[in-house]
Amino acid sequence: MSSFQSSLISEYHCFNCDADNPSVLKRKSTRNAKKIDYVALNNGEELRSKDMHRHIERFINFENDKPFDQLVHIIEEDQFNKLDDNYIENLIQKYHSKKPILIKRINPNIFPKNKSKLNLKFPQMSVSDITKVIGEDRPVEVMDVLTQNNSTSWNLGHWRDYYNKPFEDRDRIRNVISLEFSDTELNDLIDIPNFIKSIDVVNELYSAGIIDIKPKVSKYCLMSVKNSFTDFHIDFGGTSVYYTVLKGYKSFIMYPPTADNLKSYENWCLNDNQNSTWFGDLIKPIEQQQFLDKDGEDYYYLNNGLKIDIEAGDLLILPSGWIHSVYTAQDSVVIGGNFLTVSSINTHLKIFEIEKITKVPEKYKFPNFNRIMWLVGYNYLKNGDTGKLSNDEIDSLKALLNFYKIQYNQLYPTKTESSNSETTKKTNSNKNFKQVLKNSIPTGVIGSISQFINDLEKWIDSINHNKELTNGNKSNGEYLKRKIKTEDVSPSNKVKKAKVK
Repeated sequence: MSSFQSSLISEYHCFNCDADNPSVLKRKSTRNAKKIDYVALNNGEELRSKDMHRHIERFINFENDKPFDQLVHIIEEDQFNKLDDNYIENLIQKYHSKKPILIKRINPNIFPKNKSKLNLKFPQMSVSDITKVIGEDRPVEVMDVLTQNNSTSWNLGHWRDYYNKPFEDRDRIRNVISLEFSDTELNDLIDIPNFIKSIDVVNELYSAGIIDIKPKVSKYCLMSVKNSFTDFHIDFGGTSVYYTVLKGYKSFIMYPPTADNLKSYENWCLNDNQNSTWFGDLIKPIEQQQFLDKDGEDYYYLNNGLKIDIEAGDLLILPSGWIHSVYTAQDSVVIGGNFLTVSSINTHLKIFEIEKITKVPEKYKFPNFNRIMWLVGYNYLKNGDTGKLSNDEIDSLKALLNFYKIQYNQLYPTKTESSNSETTKKTNSNKNFKQVLKNSIPTGVIGSISQFINDLEKWIDSINHNKELTNGNKSNGEYLKRKIKTEDVSPSNKVKKAKVK
C-alpha cells in the first residue's frame, strides 16, 4: 500500500477481515479546500491563500472617478472606416504620447468583419500552438504570482503542461510575462502596426544605419493563468507599450507619471514592506479644484488613476512612464512590446534615474539605454531637419543636452565640483562607475564627447533663434493687422481696457 493510499484510510482492517468489516475511509469534504501558501509562511510572512494574491481584492474594488472616455481615448468599430496608421500617429501627437489609447475589437483574426487600414497581424494562438512554433526546449522565465519572484528553471514544454492543467490542479499561480520571441519562427507570424514602427526611436536608428542590432524588446508573448497578478511597476526605461489580447481577458490599473506619483513610486520600491503595501494607498488623491491649480503637470495626467479592461481582439497603447498593475481574470494569451519615442524622452530619462535610485538589476533595464539616448541626439544632429522639428522634439533635445552635460561632468568634474559636489562624491565612491558610464557612451560614433555636446548645443540654439524670428514675424504681422484695423475705427469708438473681474 502506498503512502497516498494509507492517507485516505481512517480505520484499517487487514485483507482477511476486510470481507466482514471493510476498512473505513476518511470523510472527503465536498468543498474545495483552501490552499495555503507555505512558501510565504516559511519566509516569515503571514498566512495567505495560494489561489489569490493579497492585492486582487483591492484591484477588483478600484473604481474610476471620471467617465472612462475622459480618461482613455477609445476607438470603436464605427470609426474603423477612417482608421489607419496616420490617424493613430496624429492622435499620439495630439496627446503628446500622454493619454492611453484603446482600440476595440481591431484584430481581424478574432473579428473577421472588422476591417481597418491598420497594418497588423496577430493570429489566434493557444499556448500549445506557441510551444509548437518556438520549441519545447526554449527556456522561459516563470513568475510565482504570490511572491512576485521569477524562476529560470522552466522551458516552454514544462510551461505548456502546467498551463493546460485545470485550475484546481495547478500547484501555484504562475505567470509568463518576459518571453521575447523576435529571434524565433513566431516572429514571422506576428506583425505590429506601422504607426508603432514609425515612432519607435530604436527602429529609426536602425533604419538610419546608426545601430546594427536592435534590442529585443518589440515582441513579447505573455501567458497568464486565471488569478495572475503583476504588482505595480513601470516598464523599463519608461517605454511605451502596445498590448493586444489573443485569448482571455486582462485588466490594468494605471497612474500617470506625475512628479508626486513618481516620488511615491520611488519610495514604495525602496520600502521593506513593498510586497504587502498597496501602491494606491500612497497616492494622494487630487480633488476637483486641485486639477485647476496643478502647475507644470500635463492635462492628461490630472487624474486619480484609472482602470482599463482589455478583451480578446482589443489593442491598447500605454503611454510612457505610467505606473501600472495587471490582473488576469481568466486564462489569457497576449502579444505586446515596448518602444521608446522622441516625444517622451523627458519621461524616459526620469525613469532611467529612478531605476538607478531603486537599484533595478541590469537584467530588467532597457538594453543599452544610455548608448541609445546618446545616439538619438547624434541622429538629430546628423540628419535632423531644423525646419520640421516639433516643439515636443525641441523640448526632448534640450532634455537630452542636459542629460549629456550631467554625464560629462560626472566623467570629467572640475576641481570645484570634485571638492564640493555631493553627487560627484557619491559617483566617485563607486570605482567602476566612471568606466561603465564611459563604455556606454558611443564615442566611436559621436566622436569627442565635449565637441559633440558643443555642436548639439549650437544646433539647438540655431533652431530656437529661427523659431523666435518666425514667431517675431508672425507677431509683427498680427500687430500690423491690429494697427490697420484700429486706425479704421472712428475716434468716437476708441477701444476701452477690459475690466478684470
